[in-house]
Amino acid sequence: CFFSEHNGNGELCAWRADDADWLAGDRPCAWAGGGPVRSIFNNLADGRPRRDVAYYRGADFEPAGFDRTREAQRTGCTKHQAMGNLAGTYAPRSHRLVDSCATGESSTVGRILSVLD
Repeated sequence: CFFSEHNGNGELCAWRADDADWLAGDRPCAWAGGGPVRSIFNNLADGRPRRDVAYYRGADFEPAGFDRTREAQRTGCTKHQAMGNLAGTYAPRSHRLVDSCATGESSTVGRILSVLD
C-alpha cells in the first residue's frame, strides 16, 4: 500500500501484484499523478513468493531521473511486513514484487541473469 501522507495516512493505493503503470494500469492510482507518495506499508501475505516491493519513478519498471545513476536502477524497495516514510518529493509510476530487496530482478546480478534467460 502506498499513501499520500506520512505514517500511512491520507489517500491509499493498494495492489497485490506488479503494476507497470500506476496512471493507466489495471488499478490506477489517480492521486499519485498529481502529488507525491509519502509512505508505504508492504503487508503482502506470508508464504507467497516475491514479497518485497521495488518501486520506480518511470512506467514499465524503468528508472527515471536520479534513479538512473543508482546501482539498483530503482527509486526504492520495501521488505515484506515493513513500513516507512518516503522523502515525499516524488511519485513512483510503477512497482514490481521481487524475491528480495537485496537480490533478484532489481540487482545488478539479477539484471544480467534476466538478459541470459
